Amino acid sequence: MKTLFFTTLLAFCIGHHFLWAQAYSLENLEVNYRPDKQQENHFTYQKLRLYPILAKTEFLAQQVPIGHYTSLKDALLAKSIVISESENRQLHQPDFLNINEVELEEEEIQTNDSVRRGRRQRTNNLQQNRNNQAIQRTVNNQSSSAQVNQLLIENLSGDTVYVMAGEIVQGGKQDRVIAQDMLIPPRSGQLPLPVFCVEKGRWTYGDNANFEQYYGFSSVKLRSKVSVDRDQGAVWGEVARANANNKVSTATGAYTAQLSSKNVQEQMEAYTQFFKDKLAEMPNVIGVIVVSGDKVVGCDMFASPVLFKNQFDELLTSYAYEAITDGQEVNIQPDAVETYVQNLLADEAKQEKFLQNKGNVFKDGNRKLRISSY
Repeated sequence: MKTLFFTTLLAFCIGHHFLWAQAYSLENLEVNYRPDKQQENHFTYQKLRLYPILAKTEFLAQQVPIGHYTSLKDALLAKSIVISESENRQLHQPDFLNINEVELEEEEIQTNDSVRRGRRQRTNNLQQNRNNQAIQRTVNNQSSSAQVNQLLIENLSGDTVYVMAGEIVQGGKQDRVIAQDMLIPPRSGQLPLPVFCVEKGRWTYGDNANFEQYYGFSSVKLRSKVSVDRDQGAVWGEVARANANNKVSTATGAYTAQLSSKNVQEQMEAYTQFFKDKLAEMPNVIGVIVVSGDKVVGCDMFASPVLFKNQFDELLTSYAYEAITDGQEVNIQPDAVETYVQNLLADEAKQEKFLQNKGNVFKDGNRKLRISSY
């Protein structure tokens, strides 16, 4: 009996330690939000500054079970993943909008504020459903069975592919931005992939019937429209605004036309070249806080340094787009960064509340693989 008691106690302590170590909090992570001038210059270029988020020993000690995930870019380059239009397919599509609605219905029991949030979210969901139905009617009128807000994805390889919200693929009948994070298992067969359109004026096949070209990540603001607003109209509005701000002319309203602008190309190259090796000598970095002007514009954190570094080069395009489109010379005060850090990392309850309308969390089972705020 005594042996059973101590075994149970040990299991509880190990489990408690595991949960503590996995928390994305200041107990396990650190951010130098008061860098000296040399550190500021090291992580600042024109209208963009990054603050590395570093994992402490206890956080890193729990990363062993995390396997290898292939990025979408690498999978497309290796032709080990196929993304196509959803034509004449009867597949089960997970409703990524209704997931939040169910969670918010459960929250109604707790507080009046939660009730209001639940009602507001359900109103947004109903509007999104109406938007989707209107888009689908347009598609049907054009004698096509393809769906604007769904593609098909198939993993042909023996690796797991990590697909992230905000990544843009080109081809098919119009360019799309991926709407939610997904892990695509080995030899998956065709699975539904939720997306939004980022090329409003085209609905015909171009050179590629499938989506063989990887564009990169969209800006932080566009990622917010995709992941937080989850509204096709809001996505189109942000695409049009970004193109106008960057003086990009496009016949089809394509977000991807931005890299046809020499000015955008040159700025993108300058930003990505400056930052791409800045974190190479920091083995315990698991994310960054992104600043432009006097504001924090976003943050991405991952469950391990490997996961973060696999995505960092592409995430840089997201941060660079933000600086190019809306950025200001960096003049943020340390107190503003500290306030953001406290809201995001002080504790998990505060973090959850902070992310409700400003970000999202992607989980594999009970493990948080990524946290992003916008």
